[in-house]
Amino acid sequence: MERTEELRAIDEEIAALETSLASVQGKKAEVYSRIVGYYRSVKNWNSGKREEYRERVLFSADSAPKTHARKAAPQQELPIDEDTTSSVLLFTRESCPNCPPVRHALSAEGVSFEEVSADTSEGMLLAVRYGILSTPTVLCLGSEGEETARHHSPAQVRKFFARQAAYA
Repeated sequence: MERTEELRAIDEEIAALETSLASVQGKKAEVYSRIVGYYRSVKNWNSGKREEYRERVLFSADSAPKTHARKAAPQQELPIDEDTTSSVLLFTRESCPNCPPVRHALSAEGVSFEEVSADTSEGMLLAVRYGILSTPTVLCLGSEGEETARHHSPAQVRKFFARQAAYA
């Protein structure tokens, strides 16, 4: 008999807890997120920004595509001779403020180069192929299409091609 009373008491306590659990109410949480350069409460955003917030996809390092690190290209350590660089590619973007000075440095050094716009789909495919992550990038290719050097600034371009001209 005692056992049945204990079970009935436990069942009553469970029913009371379930009833109280059904009426539990929390408080509204205020969500802050970054918008146009600073953090602000989402409830104060305009309707367009709130809709944009709802459509956001959160980044997760676990779901990010795995990429292999690009093998570091040798810079000026290569023995330079006339066969070291057979072609030069300059990767640029229309909005890049640093591209014109590098383009000018290549022209001033008398370097024959092909400009590749990373803004086009063909240029982007070529950039992906060579692992170009920023513009401007000057990519020097050997006679068999292998990378011999990579440069990003006018100073690097002038130094490299002046050294190469000295060995030619």
